[in-house]
Amino acid sequence: MDLRESKTRGGVRHPWERARFAFLARLLSRHARLGVERVLDVGSGDAWLATRWLEALPAGTEITCVDAEYTVDVLTSLALPAAITARTTMPEATFPLVLALDVAEHVEDDAGFVASLVDCMEPGATLLFTVPAWPGLYSQHDRRLGHHRRYTHAAARALLERSGLRVLEDGGFFHSLVAPRVAALLIERLRGEIPSDAAPETAFGLGETAARVIAGVLEAEQRLTHALGARGLALLGLSYYALAVREAPASTQA
Repeated sequence: MDLRESKTRGGVRHPWERARFAFLARLLSRHARLGVERVLDVGSGDAWLATRWLEALPAGTEITCVDAEYTVDVLTSLALPAAITARTTMPEATFPLVLALDVAEHVEDDAGFVASLVDCMEPGATLLFTVPAWPGLYSQHDRRLGHHRRYTHAAARALLERSGLRVLEDGGFFHSLVAPRVAALLIERLRGEIPSDAAPETAFGLGETAARVIAGVLEAEQRLTHALGARGLALLGLSYYALAVREAPASTQA
């Protein structure tokens, strides 16, 4: 979760976040990319996702979380486990797995941002990358969250490939959430936009049981996403995902 959003959330974790983790964990597992012990999570926010990765990855995994908004007070409140190291700047070390989940849209120079991710990847390393999809859905919600843009699939894939990455699989997910977002955008336009710098209200107020049920529905939908993705097919989704690798030099490839 973005630290800007954490101020608007209650104790119930949003089903969108739960379902996103489940989808990405299955994606890594299907491509046999879970056998790593060092991970870089860029734009890690409150590190909820990093703690979930600790459960999915091998015992002894260490995760370096990078977020420009980490302060002593923030880190004290997060009480991160010992396996997570937090910092405000990109490390000089390289990693076998790098996560950049819904981060590039916050960065004005997204090409430079992706280049910095590649610099932190070992030869043969994997990048797990997600961004909000479809520029036509850009709304006041995006502006309040500090999003500079949303992406077409082609634009997001080109962004990765221009940095020298090879995309193993990409596509859309959260298909069922497109219609509600379109409806919200139409209502926004009918009412007229009211400029505001305040972060949108993103708390999930329906309770833990409802959160589990909704996350379960979204995860069931994702089985179709995975099945189509494995065949090179992609459906329209609220989010775009890509699993990409930094190729090892020819002299070092097996």
